[in-house]
Amino acid sequence: MSAFHKAIQEHARRLSGPDIAHQVWTRLLTDAERQQLGDLESQYSDGGAVGIWTRAKSIRVEHAVIELSRKFGLPDATYHWLRREMGSPVEDHTPRVPGWDSESSVLRLDDKVIRRISRRARNMIAILNTFEECGWPPRVDNPLSGPSDSTRLADAVRRLNSGLDQIRFSRDGTGEGVTWSYCE
Repeated sequence: MSAFHKAIQEHARRLSGPDIAHQVWTRLLTDAERQQLGDLESQYSDGGAVGIWTRAKSIRVEHAVIELSRKFGLPDATYHWLRREMGSPVEDHTPRVPGWDSESSVLRLDDKVIRRISRRARNMIAILNTFEECGWPPRVDNPLSGPSDSTRLADAVRRLNSGLDQIRFSRDGTGEGVTWSYCE
Protein backbone atom coordinates (compact mmCIF):
# COMPACT_ATOMS: atom_id res chain seq x y z
CA MET A 1 0.00 0.00 0.00
CA SER A 2 1.36 3.43 -0.93
CA ALA A 3 2.15 6.16 1.59
CA PHE A 4 -0.72 8.19 0.07
CA HIS A 5 -3.29 5.44 0.67
CA LYS A 6 -2.01 4.82 4.19
CA ALA A 7 -2.33 8.54 4.96
CA ILE A 8 -5.87 8.65 3.54
CA GLN A 9 -6.88 5.64 5.64
CA GLU A 10 -5.39 7.16 8.80
CA HIS A 11 -7.09 10.51 8.26
CA ALA A 12 -10.40 8.81 7.42
CA ARG A 13 -10.13 6.89 10.71
CA ARG A 14 -9.60 10.16 12.60
CA LEU A 15 -12.74 11.57 10.99
CA SER A 16 -14.91 8.54 11.74
CA GLY A 17 -16.48 9.50 15.06
CA PRO A 18 -20.03 10.78 15.51
CA ASP A 19 -18.77 14.01 17.08
CA ILE A 20 -16.91 14.89 13.86
CA ALA A 21 -20.01 14.07 11.79
CA HIS A 22 -22.09 16.31 14.03
CA GLN A 23 -19.63 19.19 13.62
CA VAL A 24 -19.58 18.72 9.84
CA TRP A 25 -23.38 18.69 9.78
CA THR A 26 -23.94 21.69 12.05
CA ARG A 27 -20.93 23.90 11.31
CA LEU A 28 -19.66 23.14 7.81
CA LEU A 29 -22.70 22.32 5.69
CA THR A 30 -25.06 24.98 4.43
CA ASP A 31 -28.78 24.85 5.18
CA ALA A 32 -29.39 23.93 1.54
CA GLU A 33 -26.91 21.02 1.73
CA ARG A 34 -28.53 19.71 4.92
CA GLN A 35 -31.98 19.91 3.32
CA GLN A 36 -30.75 18.12 0.22
CA LEU A 37 -29.18 15.30 2.26
CA GLY A 38 -32.08 14.77 4.66
CA ASP A 39 -31.16 13.87 8.21
CA LEU A 40 -27.87 13.45 10.03
CA GLU A 41 -28.52 9.96 11.36
CA SER A 42 -29.16 8.33 7.98
CA GLN A 43 -26.28 10.22 6.39
CA TYR A 44 -23.92 9.25 9.21
CA SER A 45 -24.85 5.58 8.86
CA ASP A 46 -23.82 5.79 5.19
CA GLY A 47 -20.12 6.56 5.50
CA GLY A 48 -19.84 8.89 8.50
CA ALA A 49 -18.52 12.42 8.16
CA VAL A 50 -16.57 11.55 5.01
CA GLY A 51 -19.68 10.12 3.35
CA ILE A 52 -21.66 13.21 4.29
CA TRP A 53 -19.00 15.53 2.84
CA THR A 54 -18.61 13.38 -0.28
CA ARG A 55 -22.34 13.58 -1.05
CA ALA A 56 -22.76 17.24 -0.07
CA LYS A 57 -19.86 18.41 -2.22
CA SER A 58 -20.13 15.78 -5.00
CA ILE A 59 -16.46 14.84 -4.70
CA ARG A 60 -14.41 11.66 -4.46
CA VAL A 61 -13.89 10.01 -1.07
CA GLU A 62 -10.15 10.75 -1.07
CA HIS A 63 -10.80 14.41 -1.79
CA ALA A 64 -13.40 14.52 1.02
CA VAL A 65 -10.91 12.99 3.48
CA ILE A 66 -8.27 15.56 2.55
CA GLU A 67 -10.63 18.54 2.70
CA LEU A 68 -12.22 17.51 6.01
CA SER A 69 -8.83 16.73 7.51
CA ARG A 70 -7.77 20.25 6.52
CA LYS A 71 -10.80 21.75 8.23
CA PHE A 72 -9.92 19.79 11.38
CA GLY A 73 -6.28 20.85 11.57
CA LEU A 74 -4.28 19.00 8.91
CA PRO A 75 -0.94 20.83 8.51
CA ASP A 76 -0.45 22.74 5.25
CA ALA A 77 2.54 20.66 4.14
CA THR A 78 0.61 17.39 4.50
CA TYR A 79 -2.45 18.88 2.82
CA HIS A 80 -0.43 20.02 -0.21
CA TRP A 81 1.39 16.68 -0.43
CA LEU A 82 -1.89 14.72 -0.38
CA ARG A 83 -3.44 17.01 -3.00
CA ARG A 84 -0.40 16.56 -5.28
CA GLU A 85 -0.46 12.78 -4.79
CA MET A 86 -4.12 12.75 -5.72
CA GLY A 87 -3.38 14.72 -8.86
CA SER A 88 -5.44 17.71 -7.75
CA PRO A 89 -4.34 21.28 -8.16
CA VAL A 90 -2.55 22.50 -5.07
CA GLU A 91 -4.12 25.95 -5.27
CA ASP A 92 -5.56 26.47 -1.85
CA HIS A 93 -8.71 28.49 -1.58
CA THR A 94 -9.45 27.30 1.93
CA PRO A 95 -9.77 30.34 4.15
CA ARG A 96 -6.95 30.56 6.66
CA VAL A 97 -8.24 30.56 10.19
CA PRO A 98 -6.41 30.46 13.47
CA GLY A 99 -6.45 27.35 15.60
CA TRP A 100 -6.70 27.35 19.38
CA ASP A 101 -5.49 24.30 21.28
CA SER A 102 -6.83 24.63 24.81
CA GLU A 103 -4.81 21.62 25.99
CA SER A 104 -1.46 23.24 25.20
CA SER A 105 -2.75 26.85 25.51
CA VAL A 106 -1.38 27.66 22.06
CA LEU A 107 -2.85 29.85 19.31
CA ARG A 108 -1.66 28.93 15.81
CA LEU A 109 -1.94 30.27 12.29
CA ASP A 110 -0.71 28.19 9.35
CA ASP A 111 0.91 25.64 11.69
CA LYS A 112 2.93 28.40 13.34
CA VAL A 113 2.53 29.23 17.03
CA ILE A 114 1.58 32.90 17.15
CA ARG A 115 0.70 33.18 20.85
CA ARG A 116 0.95 31.18 24.05
CA ILE A 117 -1.65 31.94 26.69
CA SER A 118 -1.23 31.47 30.42
CA ARG A 119 -3.79 29.05 31.87
CA ARG A 120 -4.57 31.75 34.44
CA ALA A 121 -5.80 34.12 31.70
CA ARG A 122 -9.39 32.90 31.97
CA ASN A 123 -10.98 35.76 30.03
CA MET A 124 -8.62 35.39 27.07
CA ILE A 125 -9.14 31.61 27.14
CA ALA A 126 -12.92 32.08 27.16
CA ILE A 127 -12.67 34.24 24.02
CA LEU A 128 -10.40 31.76 22.23
CA ASN A 129 -12.50 28.75 23.29
CA THR A 130 -15.61 30.43 21.88
CA PHE A 131 -13.97 31.21 18.53
CA GLU A 132 -12.62 27.65 18.27
CA GLU A 133 -15.95 26.05 19.20
CA CYS A 134 -17.77 28.18 16.63
CA GLY A 135 -15.29 27.49 13.81
CA TRP A 136 -13.72 30.98 13.79
CA PRO A 137 -16.54 33.14 12.46
CA PRO A 138 -15.70 36.84 12.07
CA ARG A 139 -17.63 37.67 15.28
CA VAL A 140 -18.75 35.85 18.43
CA ASP A 141 -20.95 36.99 21.28
CA ASN A 142 -19.15 38.19 24.40
CA PRO A 143 -18.16 34.90 26.08
CA LEU A 144 -17.27 36.40 29.46
CA SER A 145 -19.64 35.17 32.11
CA GLY A 146 -21.35 37.45 34.56
CA PRO A 147 -22.80 40.88 34.08
CA SER A 148 -21.73 42.74 30.98
CA ASP A 149 -18.50 44.48 31.88
CA SER A 150 -16.97 46.40 28.98
CA THR A 151 -13.78 47.07 30.97
CA ARG A 152 -13.17 43.37 31.52
CA LEU A 153 -13.81 42.60 27.84
CA ALA A 154 -11.61 45.49 26.69
CA ASP A 155 -8.79 44.34 28.95
CA ALA A 156 -9.04 40.73 27.73
CA VAL A 157 -8.98 41.83 24.06
CA ARG A 158 -6.06 44.21 24.66
CA ARG A 159 -4.06 41.50 26.44
CA LEU A 160 -4.96 38.93 23.78
CA ASN A 161 -3.54 41.21 21.07
CA SER A 162 -0.26 41.65 22.91
CA GLY A 163 2.49 40.31 20.66
CA LEU A 164 0.18 39.36 17.80
CA ASP A 165 1.19 40.72 14.41
CA GLN A 166 -0.75 38.46 12.00
CA ILE A 167 -4.25 38.68 13.45
CA ARG A 168 -6.04 41.18 15.65
CA PHE A 169 -8.99 40.85 18.03
CA SER A 170 -11.41 43.75 18.60
CA ARG A 171 -14.59 44.52 20.45
CA ASP A 172 -17.49 44.79 18.02
CA GLY A 173 -18.52 48.29 19.11
CA THR A 174 -21.70 47.16 20.87
CA GLY A 175 -20.03 45.71 23.95
CA GLU A 176 -21.75 42.42 23.14
CA GLY A 177 -19.22 40.75 20.88
CA VAL A 178 -15.63 40.15 19.83
CA THR A 179 -14.27 40.09 16.27
CA TRP A 180 -11.03 38.91 14.74
CA SER A 181 -9.33 39.80 11.46
CA TYR A 182 -6.00 39.59 9.68
CA CYS A 183 -3.55 42.43 10.15
CA GLU A 184 -2.92 44.44 7.02
